[in-house]
Amino acid sequence: MIVRLGLHLVPAILLIGLVGCSTSDSTPRTALFPPRPAEIDVQRTSACSMLSEEQQIRLELGGGKPSTRNVEGLPSPTCTWLSRKGVDFNIQLIPADPTAATQLPGAEVTQVDGFGAVQNAPAETMGGGPICQIAIDAAPGQTIRVQALTRTNPPPIPVDQLCQRATEAASMVMTTVVATASR
Repeated sequence: MIVRLGLHLVPAILLIGLVGCSTSDSTPRTALFPPRPAEIDVQRTSACSMLSEEQQIRLELGGGKPSTRNVEGLPSPTCTWLSRKGVDFNIQLIPADPTAATQLPGAEVTQVDGFGAVQNAPAETMGGGPICQIAIDAAPGQTIRVQALTRTNPPPIPVDQLCQRATEAASMVMTTVVATASR
């Protein structure tokens, strides 16, 4: 379930992710997001395990490909799934607070299954087609970012539908992660 809180935020520099964003945002997390239903230690899980095989089939995805990026000098595991239908997905475990994402152009504070989140769809990307991303507040200083993206421009679907797909995948991720964390 997604609940939009519709904040109008002052745009900062265009960034596709939290990489390079300051984590010392002046707005406290508690002012932006509700209390977390659970705290998810993203460092104890694999990005590729966040979508079950059944969920991957529902999203029409092939197998996930793991990789690691660096965010502020810390490892940030990712998993990328390519689609048979043109909408690919990426999940990234980011060792930073998601409040920095509120500085991105077009950012909206929202919720994913009771977790605070920030959604944005940058007007410009670094090559390829459009992207819609959701940065989810998983635990103190830990973010799960779910991206829906296309490899073509013009995209096979409008950006609002791309964001609906990102929202659907983010909900699936949080369902899987919460179920796994409670074991």
